[in-house]
Amino acid sequence: MAEPTSTLAAVWLGVTKYLLPLLPGAVGSAVALKFLGDGLNWWQKLSSFAAGLACAIYIAPVLIDWLAITGARTHSGIEFLVGLFALATAREVFKEINEADIIGTLKRRYLGAKNDPTN
Repeated sequence: MAEPTSTLAAVWLGVTKYLLPLLPGAVGSAVALKFLGDGLNWWQKLSSFAAGLACAIYIAPVLIDWLAITGARTHSGIEFLVGLFALATAREVFKEINEADIIGTLKRRYLGAKNDPTN
């Protein structure tokens, strides 16, 4: 590959090589924040955006390989969808974990509960 001849060419090369492939996941994460970001401060929005982008970066390639999906546009679509739905999925998973009382269930299971009629 030829060496960049100017700083602008080097910057353009870096943008197209490293940042452009991240665009579908970033846009998906930003769209999700539009709908799920109500009531969040800027730090929470930034960390949610980064989490959605990270899911798109790491989970989308696994899904693409696992499902044997071909086509560059389809790959971009999968990355967008993973970025879009990662925040909603994580939100619901953590809500269910908090409502499930996992620690209390484990205590009752392995340590026994006081005043439990089954013991």
